[in-house]
Amino acid sequence: IEIEEYARQIFLSGVDMSKQLIILRPTSITGPELVRRKRGVSLQTWLRSSFPLFPIGNAQWCRQFLHEYDLCSSISALLELYPEKRYIVLNVTPSDYLSAVRLSLFLGKRLIFLSAYTIRIAFFFLRHVSLGYLPTSPGGWKFYSYPLLVDGSTFQLVSFYHYRFSSEQALRLVEIK
Repeated sequence: IEIEEYARQIFLSGVDMSKQLIILRPTSITGPELVRRKRGVSLQTWLRSSFPLFPIGNAQWCRQFLHEYDLCSSISALLELYPEKRYIVLNVTPSDYLSAVRLSLFLGKRLIFLSAYTIRIAFFFLRHVSLGYLPTSPGGWKFYSYPLLVDGSTFQLVSFYHYRFSSEQALRLVEIK
């Protein structure tokens, strides 16, 4: 959010009124090409393959996934339309989400609830003990502790784009190798 405000200030301080600034905020991106090109191991890959449980912070936890095809197609649709506003921030995400229960059933993992504090400590140790093998950001524990739902309806109104894949379909297409 801070970088968006910084970009907005720089953009609006310019004198060229013919330019536009469009900021897209995609949700978790997934897809076969992204998985193929990814080097190393991600935390989610490790949790899927090596960890028998699916740890989350609470029963309300949920996640949204965007297929890479939808990301590319939605950007193309937006560029063709040329929105009227000079500065616009849009969330790019399908309207559905995967709850903790649905995601654990999909992954075939047993669901386990941990406190946010426990998850924070686990992330700290994963970051420092694995020496970067399992990449975790300093604030990444929040995404496993609290639900984060994003509304992408404004993007659909501006771009007239309808997502081809739901969150579950985006994940399922990655699992089918």
